[in-house]
Amino acid sequence: SAVTYVCILRACGNIRDINKGQEIHSEISTNGMLERDLDVGSALVGMYAQFGMLEKAHEVYNDLIDQFGVRTPDICNLLLFGYAEHGFWEEALDYIEQMQFQGISLDGMTFVCALKACGNLGAVNKGLELHGHITKKGLIELDLVLGNALADMYVKCGLMREAHGVFDKLTARDVVTWTSLITGYAQIGDDETVFHLFERMRRECEPPNLMTFVGVLTACSHTGLVEEAQNYFDEMWKEHGIMATPEHYACMVDVLGRAGLLEEAANFVRKMPIEPTSVVWMALLGACRIYGYKELASYAAAQILVTEPENSAAFLLVSSLDVTITEDDEAVEMG
Repeated sequence: SAVTYVCILRACGNIRDINKGQEIHSEISTNGMLERDLDVGSALVGMYAQFGMLEKAHEVYNDLIDQFGVRTPDICNLLLFGYAEHGFWEEALDYIEQMQFQGISLDGMTFVCALKACGNLGAVNKGLELHGHITKKGLIELDLVLGNALADMYVKCGLMREAHGVFDKLTARDVVTWTSLITGYAQIGDDETVFHLFERMRRECEPPNLMTFVGVLTACSHTGLVEEAQNYFDEMWKEHGIMATPEHYACMVDVLGRAGLLEEAANFVRKMPIEPTSVVWMALLGACRIYGYKELASYAAAQILVTEPENSAAFLLVSSLDVTITEDDEAVEMG
């Protein structure tokens, strides 16, 4: 039945099985179900959009328009989601313009996808325009996901006052809301506000996530708070059961390195329970450049270039120290 096909197509998208999805598409076309049921066609558009096959999704969408003569917001949103989810930011904004021109109503999901595109493109003017539409519809107070998307758009565009304004207007907040603001202030170096928001988040009993701690550790690095950073790093697992990622380890290396504790930073990397990634080695390399640790810099650069031979940033940092890249492990001992 139509319901069966809708469920199967959604399942194909969720388990990332495009071959089975195309097989079902062929069956639907053969038995004429696509011409009889708009929901089946919608599910098919959604499946192709989920895979990033936007041309194929549009092809099915155009067939539905020819067959049923309607452009529903739900189906348009499926296409828009595909653009936003797969990084086609400009295409997403162009498609929204088409929706507005065709008189298709924009709803919460439309705005979420559009704001994501604006944030990644730095399209502030379009973001402000969308904010105006959202305000007129009174959606910010009603839709937390939309409110988070709006705040995150302003954060990515570097407009922290506007982002904080959205934050203050939300009647409910979750970890995404708090983390977006904390990360934004960490990126611009407003460390006092980062710590203030984190403590306020704790008081309101909202558990932090991985990215929350990245923002807090970044602020510790800026302010040279080595002991505090170690406490936050330990807190992740002990109090919240959060396993540290390479990004967290890189933050700790950066904290130690900026404080001039190169030996401790090198030992920290050596004792990591996971394999150090290039982001960890780059943090160590950056600290070596600041304090002129040539041998350790040479070794760190070699580790980066093993996995990323085209990493120009590593070459630039090493060249500024005028050293030869070596894979001699003794360099780490010299940290």
